[in-house]
Amino acid sequence: AHVRTAAVGGRRRIAWRMAPPTHRRLATAALLALGGEVSKTAGELLGAAILPHGDFAFDPSLLSGRSTDAALKGAEALRQGSLAAGEFVASLGADVIVLTTPHGIAADRQIAVYGNSEFEGPALVGRDVNASFGDGAMGPGCKVAFQAKGRPDLARRLAVEFNAARANGEATVLSSWGDDLPMPLRWGEVLPMRYVAPSGRLEGSRLLVLSLPTARHTESGKLKDKMRELGKVLGTMIKNDKLKYALVVSTDLSHRHWQNTTFGAHPLAKSFDKGCGQYAATLDWEVLNNQSTFVDDVYSCGWLGLPMLHGALEASGSKWEGRLLVLPVAPTYYGMMVSTIHPQASTLLETVVV
Repeated sequence: AHVRTAAVGGRRRIAWRMAPPTHRRLATAALLALGGEVSKTAGELLGAAILPHGDFAFDPSLLSGRSTDAALKGAEALRQGSLAAGEFVASLGADVIVLTTPHGIAADRQIAVYGNSEFEGPALVGRDVNASFGDGAMGPGCKVAFQAKGRPDLARRLAVEFNAARANGEATVLSSWGDDLPMPLRWGEVLPMRYVAPSGRLEGSRLLVLSLPTARHTESGKLKDKMRELGKVLGTMIKNDKLKYALVVSTDLSHRHWQNTTFGAHPLAKSFDKGCGQYAATLDWEVLNNQSTFVDDVYSCGWLGLPMLHGALEASGSKWEGRLLVLPVAPTYYGMMVSTIHPQASTLLETVVV
């Protein structure tokens, strides 16, 4: 894979091969400098990313000796794209990163806003190997550490805003152990955030976690409009705040590309993933609207984060460009993709899988 920038408004075009992390970080910073308008164009919402939380994107070597060369190549592209997207988010210098997750501590029908002052992993990597190739294929797996600080005041404020907007008890604040110990994070939060903070500790930015309700399993299609509305509430709060924000949607795509140890394949899995890629590239609401009729059949865990992201972008008052860094690919039974969202007229980052 290689990375290039697509110039907007006549700006110059730059291309380079995937470099070591330090070089990529410097290159990303240079690109933002060339754009020169990120904070001014986007107000207090600086940018966003859609990142996978699947094991195989985080560690493609898990597929070695178990899958095809094509699957391994796809997983490696996902990892490189995720690292690039994570560097983009980190380079924004946001005061707060808002993360939507489908695999956190969840309420039945409410958004659960994590309210502790500190968060801590680990994520257990290897469960996807067992689910893909049979129980026990991976053994005990391995743990991936992560630490971040939260903003309890913002968690409470956002929950109040969510509930006031719909007067329906749409959100609740979760806190654990009297805030004396870190609130636990697992793979839905740790793995995407490790792309943003490869050291395992989020420095500078605070983390605001929004855990999707368990109703997502069977009612994502019905909930999409509500999530879009709540996203607008989030975007309005960001717009009226003095802090700088970035948004990260943690999601994998259809989990029914082929039969795993729990459920079978679905004929619409591939077309669903293609639609997710189309949305990431165009930010066209109608794509999500059309997907709502069958999203619950193809099992996309974090899809509801996309309508929430869409609403936040709408409420920001800015115009946005989506860039699909890695096309949807399914190394095993579930699909993944990587994308970034930038203010229009900034320098845009694009990854092309070859």
